[in-house]
Amino acid sequence: MRHFTIIILLISTLFASGQTTDKINSAAFKKGNKMDKQEFWKIINFSFDKAQHDKTLQEKLIIDQLSSYTTDQIIEFEIIFRQLVIEADDFKVMAAGKIIEGHVTDDTYLYFRCWLVGQGVGFPFLVQFKNIHNLIVLIMYLTLLGLSVA
Repeated sequence: MRHFTIIILLISTLFASGQTTDKINSAAFKKGNKMDKQEFWKIINFSFDKAQHDKTLQEKLIIDQLSSYTTDQIIEFEIIFRQLVIEADDFKVMAAGKIIEGHVTDDTYLYFRCWLVGQGVGFPFLVQFKNIHNLIVLIMYLTLLGLSVA
């Protein structure tokens, strides 16, 4: 979860070092003049689907995709990401984080909300987690994946 919070640092490093990476199916992504939520979710959903719950691979896939965008589009991606993380700031979402991780600190709460965004638009997300009954769905989902539910 922490990986998403440092994405801009990694992208800056990528551009500063002049490194290039192989593009993964870049033709499937519309590159207009502006990054919008639809484009944002295409990138997140693509990375989530390809990574198969591997956070490190998902991070790499996002960076690979973003490296083909302009600096302004990458900044807009980060703005959308941060807006969604702020939108997820709710006591019921915090309760979900506590149930799943066993404790809540400022950092773990932020990482949990980043993780939620990273699950993609199809995942029971944000507004749905504000309904406490959907916590059961989340816990069952994580249990089925074999992920820790502390």
